[in-house]
Amino acid sequence: MRVLLAVWLLAAPAFAADFLLNPGQSIQAAINAAAVSGDRILLQPGTYTEAIDFKGKAIELIGLAGAQATVIDATGLFEPVVSMHAGEGPGSKLRGVTLTGGFNQSFGVPGGGLSGFGFGFTPVASPTIEDCIVRDNTAMGGGGIAANATIRRTSIYGNVSALLDGGGVYGAVTMEDCIVADNLATDAYGGGVAVHGGLGILSGCVIVENESFQSARGGGVYVASTATGVMLSCLVTANHVDGLGASGWGGGVFVELASSGFLVDRCTVVKNTTTFFGVTNDVGGIMGPVVLRNSIVRGNDQAQVSGLTSVDYSNVEGGAPGTGNIDLPAQFVDDSPARRDFHLEAASPCIDAGDPLALDPDGTRLDMGAYAFQTFYARVGAIAAEWMDPSWPEIVESFGGKSVYTIHGGAGLSGDTYVILGSLSGTAPGTPVLGVTLPLVLDAFLLFTANHMNQPPYAGSSGVLDANGTGTMTFTVPASVLGGLAGTTAWHAGIVVDTSALVATLATNAETVEIIP
Repeated sequence: MRVLLAVWLLAAPAFAADFLLNPGQSIQAAINAAAVSGDRILLQPGTYTEAIDFKGKAIELIGLAGAQATVIDATGLFEPVVSMHAGEGPGSKLRGVTLTGGFNQSFGVPGGGLSGFGFGFTPVASPTIEDCIVRDNTAMGGGGIAANATIRRTSIYGNVSALLDGGGVYGAVTMEDCIVADNLATDAYGGGVAVHGGLGILSGCVIVENESFQSARGGGVYVASTATGVMLSCLVTANHVDGLGASGWGGGVFVELASSGFLVDRCTVVKNTTTFFGVTNDVGGIMGPVVLRNSIVRGNDQAQVSGLTSVDYSNVEGGAPGTGNIDLPAQFVDDSPARRDFHLEAASPCIDAGDPLALDPDGTRLDMGAYAFQTFYARVGAIAAEWMDPSWPEIVESFGGKSVYTIHGGAGLSGDTYVILGSLSGTAPGTPVLGVTLPLVLDAFLLFTANHMNQPPYAGSSGVLDANGTGTMTFTVPASVLGGLAGTTAWHAGIVVDTSALVATLATNAETVEIIP
């Protein structure tokens, strides 16, 4: 019996452990001590001054108070903030932390914030990065992140790549709901994102104010001859290529001729620029063998798309051959630099003008562009003030529990009163209010929101629409209650009321908020 018990104990599985750290304690020491896949290193808020190496371990590094409050700073250490050079896979995770101050001085090894490539730009890691901020890092390539990573709900800004590609991101990446802003590739390609060595997938991303300088291609996105992929429902705006002393093409997107092609579907590519010796250059929008579908490409320097681009069901300034294309002002809510709200006005010709065989979430024919027409929607996140404070349709505990929504009724409803309410019970059959049907089920939560307008957790849930017919609500869930709400979905919608006649003039669509632990 004792022998059998000893054998069972030897065969018993090890259990994952949590390592709780405070600023001043060593993250690397905790990584070294982690022995089991799934071990978690939990960081209390504060700044951790070090550069770390995951050493091939499938462990999770989590900032408990989110990225804005939890910083790993490698300033002055002349190393990447995080190194993954030993075959780390999706089980190696970063969540809710800021990576800053990385300076990768190794020749031929990219990645300043996170390095997942070996010498000669050989891919060695494919980690998972969620709800992080990667800012102000430098490397020879991939100033922010260099890895074949899966990256979700992460802001990547202010990073620099010197001599090689990818100011913000380098690799065969999958990116979902990320902001890539104000990154620079100098004497290299892909100011924002450089897709190399395989399949790149960018979904729901905002790529804004990135630059490729000197030998310049793809201010926003560059796709190498070794790569292909898809960009779906992305906004690409205000990116720039400056071909100082060399050629410069593709202010928004550049795809190499030898690439097997790149699909750009339901995207908005606007106001990107390109110069050559200080003079406006050719193809400010999209250049290369791109398949462009259901998109808006307007307001870019000179040619909007190159002759190599196949175009269907898109709004291209100057026109484009293909099926279902139009050339008309897109009519955005407010495309000024101060707002950069590229949602569609109700009268936009892009509404119901996409592929007739595809549908928007509301069941109508597909709209052109990154954002299907809605009167209630999540914040775009395309102005500088929002890069450090992104807002997602999901509320994530490690990212501060915040989501920001806009109600837009158009200038004709300016001065009317708006009210935004919530329900935990869904949208059908809805609730009649002042002559319209609010698409929310009447439940206790709806009554709570009605009786707590402009009170926590709803700031701005009631007010007066501005001159553009817009109003903003911030939904903030205290960290102390987030855990108990994990897995909850809340639906929100609004009504606009002419108070002089006490008549509702608009009922918005419903938007969901998911609370992710």
